[in-house]
This record gives sequence, structure tokens and C-alpha cells, in this order.
Amino acid sequence: MLNLIFDLGGVVVRWDPDAIIAGVFQDPGVRKRVREGVFGHPDWLELDRGTLEREDAIRRAARRLGMPDAEIRRLLVAVPPSLVPIPEIIRYATHRLILWQAIAAAIGAVLGVVISIMTRRRPPTDEHHHHEHGQD
Repeated sequence: MLNLIFDLGGVVVRWDPDAIIAGVFQDPGVRKRVREGVFGHPDWLELDRGTLEREDAIRRAARRLGMPDAEIRRLLVAVPPSLVPIPEIIRYATHRLILWQAIAAAIGAVLGVVISIMTRRRPPTDEHHHHEHGQD
């Protein structure tokens, strides 16, 4: 099985873990611990890669931080809605994609014509026809 990974955070969508944490935890000391113990921990990379199940990540982080699972779950539930598209990047990428689609279509059309010409059977010439039938 092949896993294809797209890292979109901070590229196509906004990624602001401090804002996510602040929306869930009020205490600055807790925020710092959560930042290091969740988003700064190797488990986060595994979760992000899809090699660690969410519930396992929640359980591990809760044990590591000495917090209830429900608190870590609230944090992780807050992540997806926080990933909003970066409008400037989306506009730029859309224009580039349209340009590349047009170029690809033009190349495809040219290749189609070339392949059609190259694979077309040519009718035998008189010389070829005479030679094949012993009419030299």
C-alpha cells in the first residue's frame, strides 16, 4: 500500500497551533505544556502522517501531560476547523493550475496529431506495389 502525503499546513491552509491551544486552554502554563506535549511531540508527526490512530494519540498525550483524555480530545477536535485556506495562495495556485492545464492540453493535442500521423498506414506507392507483385 502506498501512502501519499500532502503537507498543507502553513502552505495552503493556515496553521497556528498557539491559537488552537488558546481556544481550548486558558492557563498560560497549561498552554505551554500542551504545545510541547502534543504539537511538539513525535506522536504529533505520526498522527499527522496517519501512522498513529487519533484515539491512541489522545491517550498517550493525556498520560504524558497528566490530563484527562477529554481535554486532549477537545484540542484535537479544534484542529480541523482552524485549518482555513490562505486566500492569496489559493488564488496564485488556481491561476498556475489553469495555466498548466492549458499547456498540458496543448501538448496533448500536438502529441495526438503527431501520433496519428506516425501511426497512419500509408497506401502503397506504385513502385512499392510493383515490387511486391513482381512487376519490376
